[in-house]
Amino acid sequence: MDVGLAVGMFGIGIAIVAKSILRNKKSASNDSPFKQHTILTHSKVHEQLTELRVLTGAGRAQICMFHNGGTFESGSSMKKFSVTHESLALAIESTLQKKKEMMASAFTHLIEQVSLDTPTPLVVNQMEDSFWKSFLESQRVLMISNLPIFCQAKGNIVGYLSLEWCSLKHMDDADEERVEFEMREKRSIVQGLISEG
Repeated sequence: MDVGLAVGMFGIGIAIVAKSILRNKKSASNDSPFKQHTILTHSKVHEQLTELRVLTGAGRAQICMFHNGGTFESGSSMKKFSVTHESLALAIESTLQKKKEMMASAFTHLIEQVSLDTPTPLVVNQMEDSFWKSFLESQRVLMISNLPIFCQAKGNIVGYLSLEWCSLKHMDDADEERVEFEMREKRSIVQGLISEG
């Protein structure tokens, strides 16, 4: 009788443990597809940025996204932007931490340029004096190309794709037509990926 009770308790214990393991596996598999999808999406974005940077000879490729940043005392919204993705050539410093929670109102020349929807490279020392130009010079950027990223559902600008050249050799080697073509090509891919996830 004691042996039968022990075997029965052991069987119940195994059933409880097995059920717990299955439940944990099931909940992990329920979370996993979303997490895996998100990881895969952002990995693809980074791959596209790296390919764009290499094909154009840029030192830095980035995606910056606009977001809300709280409110002023007047109640009006603070518009900000931050780098969300970045690809760097060797020996090029990241600006990921420096371009976080940037006040859009300080970068009006950048916003105007992005709104033009043209990826024509701009030589920084030939740009009009502005906070944006000073910021680029402080980051040793010699030439830049930007293109807006649109929300596919609403059609409004939600961010921008950016290429930065940080060496004279690569800047001089840049082919304007190729830069424009590759920027437009990669923007369409990146917009699709970002809207997925």
